Amino acid sequence: EISAFHFAPSLKPLLEAPYITHRINSSSNFTVKYARDNVTLARNPPYVVYMHGWHQWARPTMWQYPGLQLLRSMGVGVLMVDVRGTPGFGKRFALMDVLANRGNALDDVKAAKDFVCASLVSDCSNIGVAGGSYGGFVATAAAAKYPSEWKFVLDFSGITNLNAFLLTTLPPSRRANRINDYGTDTLLLSDLSPVTHASNITAPLFVVHGSSDTVVPPSQAEEIVSAVRANHRTVKYLSVHGEGHRFRGAYNKML
Repeated sequence: EISAFHFAPSLKPLLEAPYITHRINSSSNFTVKYARDNVTLARNPPYVVYMHGWHQWARPTMWQYPGLQLLRSMGVGVLMVDVRGTPGFGKRFALMDVLANRGNALDDVKAAKDFVCASLVSDCSNIGVAGGSYGGFVATAAAAKYPSEWKFVLDFSGITNLNAFLLTTLPPSRRANRINDYGTDTLLLSDLSPVTHASNITAPLFVVHGSSDTVVPPSQAEEIVSAVRANHRTVKYLSVHGEGHRFRGAYNKML
């Protein structure tokens, strides 16, 4: 196991280039964002389909994620996805992932990958799925529902077991809010949880989690890692010593 990680890359300053917003014509009509910047990508670059954190958050831009900037500087394409439930698109869209409908957001992830294949690359064999916090939940769940679609899976501080998460997230006020979001149907929550379907994950999985995370406890990472390993699949687990839910170390933010 890797117990700690410190990454000190030597990067040239990256310009905050404008990004393009595109609406996907699907059951939810969600949007995706990708950058047009000074980084020259290969003809068929590897691509990451990335989901941002808690679905209650306002839509972030790519510039808030140093790690995504790093990927772009290395020639990796990044597509940011506003799955159903993301605020800023009206009440109907915000409520499209409530309770039993939460799993439908995975269809948005698949549609985003199809958009990359149709519009941004001609070789679809090198596209991965990634996300942080709630986005990590969506990424690992999408990897389990559509296992043949992904070259790799990146889970940053993600939720993998909803029932356990609702019992352990802190502080208690957050726990109450999340119970209001997800409900108390333990059978439904179990079925929505990526760890329940871990046997379907076939792409290599890389899990990164802060050792001091109280929002999404490290046990969430440990559980999905153990479940995927039990199926003899490739999985790497990086526990970042001393970091919480949001990494604060200058170099750890590149993760």
